[in-house]
Amino acid sequence: MKNQNNKRATFETNQICSQKFSHKQKGFTLAELGLALALGTLAYLGGMAMYESIQLSQQTDQLTKDIDAIGSGIEASGAATGTYGTASLDEYLVRAGKVPKTITITGTAPNRVLNHKFDSTIQTMGLTNHYYVLAAGIPGNACMALFQSAVSWNRISVGTAPTAANVTTIGDNAPYTQAKAAAACGLEDSLNDIYFIK
Repeated sequence: MKNQNNKRATFETNQICSQKFSHKQKGFTLAELGLALALGTLAYLGGMAMYESIQLSQQTDQLTKDIDAIGSGIEASGAATGTYGTASLDEYLVRAGKVPKTITITGTAPNRVLNHKFDSTIQTMGLTNHYYVLAAGIPGNACMALFQSAVSWNRISVGTAPTAANVTTIGDNAPYTQAKAAAACGLEDSLNDIYFIK
């Protein structure tokens, strides 16, 4: 009998222990949910920062190509005479089909406006034997990239418009280094007017 009581006590103890430890947890603890939320937020923010960086790079690369194409269109206009006049060349570019497809054109002749991907305008001006292309409203971080990629331009001025009198001395000349770009362009959240001069 004693042996039977021991077996019964052992059986009851094992049954109680197995009931205590066999209870399965349903759901997640608050700490686990907090950790998952924190990791998800970090992944989202990292992805957004990468997306914004890639988008800025693509917009800057496209605007560089567009400005160079506009410059080529202007040079084609002055090729026969060697002069670019002393007025806006925007309407000529539109009528001659020299505006890249990535630049939107608004307004009606003769006051059409060229708009670039940074939600501002491009303006052109002849300065007799020279000309400029103005990219207005460029964010500071894009300004630095545009400044450094302007290898085909004679001079670059940020913020100050060139005139026939100062066209060969205003702003910076090549090479367009990071140090020159940092000195010329505003902070990341500032907007800059960049004059590309030939």
